[in-house]
Amino acid sequence: MKKIFFFAFALFVSNFINAQIGIGNNDPKATLDVNKLSYAVGEKAGIAVTQQTGLQIVSMNTNGLKAGTLVYATSIHDFITSTGFWNWNGTTWVKTSATPETFYNADGTLTGNRNVTQASYDLTFTGTGKFIVNANTLIGSESTTSNAKLNVVNQTATGITVDVDNYGSGNGSGSTLRVRGARGSITKPIAQAAGEILGSFRFSGHDGTAFLGSSAAVAAVAEESFSSTANGTSLAFYTVKKGATSNNAANFSEKMRIGSEGNVGIGTSTPNATAILDINSTNKGILFPRITTAQMIAIIAPATGLQIYNSTTNSIWVYNGTNWLENANKTDKSKWQFVGSKTILSTLSDGVTARTVGKEFIIADNGRIGIGTPEPKTTLDVGGTAAMKVPVGTSAERPVTPEVGMIRYNGTLQKYEGYNGSTWVIFN
Repeated sequence: MKKIFFFAFALFVSNFINAQIGIGNNDPKATLDVNKLSYAVGEKAGIAVTQQTGLQIVSMNTNGLKAGTLVYATSIHDFITSTGFWNWNGTTWVKTSATPETFYNADGTLTGNRNVTQASYDLTFTGTGKFIVNANTLIGSESTTSNAKLNVVNQTATGITVDVDNYGSGNGSGSTLRVRGARGSITKPIAQAAGEILGSFRFSGHDGTAFLGSSAAVAAVAEESFSSTANGTSLAFYTVKKGATSNNAANFSEKMRIGSEGNVGIGTSTPNATAILDINSTNKGILFPRITTAQMIAIIAPATGLQIYNSTTNSIWVYNGTNWLENANKTDKSKWQFVGSKTILSTLSDGVTARTVGKEFIIADNGRIGIGTPEPKTTLDVGGTAAMKVPVGTSAERPVTPEVGMIRYNGTLQKYEGYNGSTWVIFN
């Protein structure tokens, strides 16, 4: 009782002297200076603040409670999440910790914008934990209207390069950028259904006022409903046609599809399973490489089935593994072939089956012509065991201006005759 009276008396007196109270010393350095020059070993010391349970603190009437009020929580309850010192900041109770609370050891909520000036220093995150961002993320300039989860902005004319470097990878395994899709939710995902887009890379341009919608895209599309044994996927390519004023479905449409079996569809999203290339159009055609006969023959080791448009003959030619063949129409069964330095015309009986060697019309590179023989030995070499028919006519039907060397059969004289440059000579 005496101690209490003395303490109260000291406070009363001190209030009139210098408004500073010293306990254990006669030279207080603060409003309340509790100190002692020396303590005996084992002697109790310190200041004990009010101790209350978490429930008592939560239930405390804080109306008019002075900011800075300090209590010690002996148990947890509601927002009193740990025992220890808690202080009233005028609005809420705040945990007082020997270790300052930062984002390293405690959660928190920003009350305004925060900036970190790196200067020339790196900001590095290391460890095996995940770097998780559950909000929109902007890298680069703040001047953007994008609402994307990740927005990388650059204000230089050099463009943006994103490198994914992977060192030490072997056996063909390199860096991977994965875009994964699932229906449902994180806690309860549902398998993708056939026809749904798993993810896409999209491109868009700025019209001077704002970025337009997608101008081109590459999307992965499920070809079947996904399961542990079924995950067929195709790639779809989209573009906006030239001159379009909007990116609606009519303008932004699929132009090409690579199916799960490697078959390609142009102008169709469902390429025929039996075709490696399925082209569909109602107003366009296929344009083969256009080259001359000389350029065609000069192709080194052409592949079997190689096709070109011959601008010399104005026709399609196909290489059959041995020779170049002209693609004949349905009524013309003739087939021109280029074999080495010779031009061969084979008249095929059915337009498909090749005749035996020696029954062609051949023009050799030396100007010699062979009929029924693969190697003409003179200017005109007619092979075979039958006969060659020359022109037949009467004496009155002789050519008006004959040329030296002409041969004909004179039906009036019943004799072969030839022109020697001045007169017709009868062959005996």
